[in-house]
Amino acid sequence: FGVYRFKEDNDLVSGVYENKGTPAEVTDLVFTFTDVPSESKAVFGQASYQLTDQLKLNAGARYTEDSISREGSLQLVAFSPAPFPLTIPLPGSAKSTKTTWMAGLDWSVTDRNLLYAKASTGYKAGGFTGAGEYQPESLISYELGSKNRFHDDKVQWNVAAYWMKYTDQQLNQFSDPLTGAQTVNADARIYGMETNLS
Repeated sequence: FGVYRFKEDNDLVSGVYENKGTPAEVTDLVFTFTDVPSESKAVFGQASYQLTDQLKLNAGARYTEDSISREGSLQLVAFSPAPFPLTIPLPGSAKSTKTTWMAGLDWSVTDRNLLYAKASTGYKAGGFTGAGEYQPESLISYELGSKNRFHDDKVQWNVAAYWMKYTDQQLNQFSDPLTGAQTVNADARIYGMETNLS
């Protein structure tokens, strides 16, 4: 069982400059964000219960709250020393909450051979860019596998098959030179097998 808290307060000034420090200085873009707070809080726990000598049940859960915001602007300056600035406000905020969980069953066939099945969920907080807000990312994953030791623990062989489903997976793309890169949401599936021998 545990609790988690993260809190951060930032400010940011960045830009694209040409001929910096000269009479022909040109300032193309300046991003000024004077207040960028973010916070994440969570409570979580996991437990196991021995059903029989060979079967063990595992379960856990986590509740998370995330928030991020900013106050600031984008300033476009045509030229210097007589600039004609254009200021565009760029505020933003995003909040999300999620409860994730895991459940699994372990079967100790022998003291050196384990079969297991597990289902679990995951979460990544939403947010925003200059192009707009994007949604939280969610994942559910199923896994079947086996862990084995042979020849007096000198050889270990593990194998697993998995299937994952993303909902609103966060992907970055560049679609507009004015807004630059932006984060969009999409659905995805990932499946496969893996094994290792050592």
